[in-house]
Amino acid sequence: MELISTEQLYRVQDQGQEAVPIIFDVRESEEFEISHLESAINLKTGPEIAALITDKNAPIVVYCSVGYRSAGVASELEELGYTNVQNLRHSIFEWADKDYPLISEQGDTDMVHPFNRAWGALVDKSLHQYSLSP
Repeated sequence: MELISTEQLYRVQDQGQEAVPIIFDVRESEEFEISHLESAINLKTGPEIAALITDKNAPIVVYCSVGYRSAGVASELEELGYTNVQNLRHSIFEWADKDYPLISEQGDTDMVHPFNRAWGALVDKSLHQYSLSP
């Protein structure tokens, strides 16, 4: 499985010099609601993504909190015959730590769902948000 760094993906999105890949956030919907990359689609499995993307050569990037869950989905996609799949190295936690743009249903945000206490230690605690409710 191929990896793409947060810097590489940010440059592709920001400068638009290369074809922008289709981006899938494979986290749970509760995590996605807190924040996600602007163009991300929230689907959790390779078969769900395959049902949406029929071009097996389409550039696809998958991400989660740190890259573990998305690595599994990237592998599923490769097994389904997709040839241009990349996993976002260190995923949304590194993206947030680098202060790259995130959005939620309310607009721009810098918060992320820390997933759980153990994984949440990998992102600055000031960026943690578990729920959108007050």
